[in-house]
Amino acid sequence: MRKLLLITREFPPVLSPPALRWGHLLRHLPSLGWEATVLTARASPVDLLDPEGLVRRLPPSLTVERVVPPLGDRLLLNLLRLKLGALVHVLSRDLLIPDPGVLDAGFWAGAARRSIERVRPDVLIVTGPPFSLWSVAAAASAGSRIPLVYDYRDPWTLPFLSHARRDSTCAVLRRQERRLLRRAEAALVASPSMARAMGEMWPDGEGRIHLLTNGADFSEPRAGVEGGGGPGDCPVIFLHAGSLHGDRSLRRFLAAARESLRRSPGLRIHVRGMGRIFEAPPHLLPPRLTIELLPQRPEREVAAECARADVLLLLQPAGKAVTLPAKTFEYLAARRPILALVPPGHDTDRLLAETGGALRVDGDSEEAVTSAILELGDPERRQRISNSLDTTKCAPYDRRRLAARLAAILDGIVTARPGATLR
Repeated sequence: MRKLLLITREFPPVLSPPALRWGHLLRHLPSLGWEATVLTARASPVDLLDPEGLVRRLPPSLTVERVVPPLGDRLLLNLLRLKLGALVHVLSRDLLIPDPGVLDAGFWAGAARRSIERVRPDVLIVTGPPFSLWSVAAAASAGSRIPLVYDYRDPWTLPFLSHARRDSTCAVLRRQERRLLRRAEAALVASPSMARAMGEMWPDGEGRIHLLTNGADFSEPRAGVEGGGGPGDCPVIFLHAGSLHGDRSLRRFLAAARESLRRSPGLRIHVRGMGRIFEAPPHLLPPRLTIELLPQRPEREVAAECARADVLLLLQPAGKAVTLPAKTFEYLAARRPILALVPPGHDTDRLLAETGGALRVDGDSEEAVTSAILELGDPERRQRISNSLDTTKCAPYDRRRLAARLAAILDGIVTARPGATLR
């Protein structure tokens, strides 16, 4: 049995995208010849926990070691509570490079060194963001000669992620990323566009950049509940399963929803969202458009909410077209019609064109979104969209198959470096 050491800030029972990505991958690895140890942070008071969910499905052979909670994030949170937002902006933008986690580097370095000495792993993986952990992992790899793999859940220094920072800071970050890439044996990326961008940034990485998207449990049965909204008295229920923040906004959708109601007097729309919906004060909405704010929920409850919805709403701003949202795969697994407001021709648009099951429109076109909402007001049209899903096209994104791909990548690294052992 080969051994893997994963360094990640978040891991179950914490409920977050990185925790779910790696929790689901690691639960399948023992059957593929890999035993994992996870080095992660202790949960902080602001973390959402799911002690009854994925953590109960992890393999008995998995070892989880927890260090101190993220002190950098706690510092910024305390400053915000003191109404020092301007100071937080300066610290997070230009002083704490690459991110506030740099304040925790000493704790992580010591913990990584002890884990490597105890586990003697064949491969070391570090996932980001936060990218402050990558310097820790690179130093640990160099000191032990353990092959190092970077997992890019999101890109690091691509221009659209750096627009809020000074040019000088961006230049420092890019040099840091390129320097760290020279120490890597391989990089995992979560979208095809990210793989292409990485190829330009890391010319020496040819053959070492591996696509490992997020996924869902397509091979596991799910109980579905048919939605039954309008054109009668029942509203059409649109669900956005996930937080709304930054430029991921309901503003364009709500404007189109208002116009849809004006054109179709019999239509009623109910929007359900998890997290925060900043731009939707109820008193500004027309009577036939209602919004329900849901708290963040455990994974199994989110799946149940998706099954109950009439339409699953997927928002992807043009500025983030290089990413492939994890909820895309969960939506496909729910087998409910998807309204995808996505940049035409980018990864999410191409994926949904291949799998079916979605109505894809340009999220920057209010008229296109309005037409899509009117179309989805018809229950028969929604059923036809659901029936267009080709489950065979979803099979490559099943988590078992993704774990098998990961195991094959790791096996290849170990085979290519048979002498990679702890000093």
